[in-house]
Amino acid sequence: MNNKSISILPVFVIVLGIFLNIPEFLMGDAATTKNVVTTFMYTTTWTFVLTYVIKNKNYIAIKCYILFWIITLVFSMLMAYVNVVVIPPIVDWAIPFVIVFLTPWYGIQFLIENNLAFSIVIASISLVICKILLVALKQAKQHAK
Repeated sequence: MNNKSISILPVFVIVLGIFLNIPEFLMGDAATTKNVVTTFMYTTTWTFVLTYVIKNKNYIAIKCYILFWIITLVFSMLMAYVNVVVIPPIVDWAIPFVIVFLTPWYGIQFLIENNLAFSIVIASISLVICKILLVALKQAKQHAK
């Protein structure tokens, strides 16, 4: 698989994850089997993509993906904060970002029906992925010397 394909794959899976999960996500409905399958597909694709870019030491992709997962971490923590502290609609600006970064994860709600726990799980996953990518980037830079 070439670098162009591996760059397009995350965009495709994000858009597909949003498209398939957004009805339940926006309405706050219970997650369905469709949402679980979508989230599984999302995590599987990301696992494949991240493994590929780490193995091939694609520094640019690793840096971009670190940024993506940091943004996911930030918005999942913001969502957790909003769930703990009832905030008036001053965070409406965040809705488009939450849709992009958190909607593909909605299948987790099938197992965890608590919004706070849902946000914490996504934040934890994002943090672990960021750490893995940062370590991979550091090792790749050391190996290049």
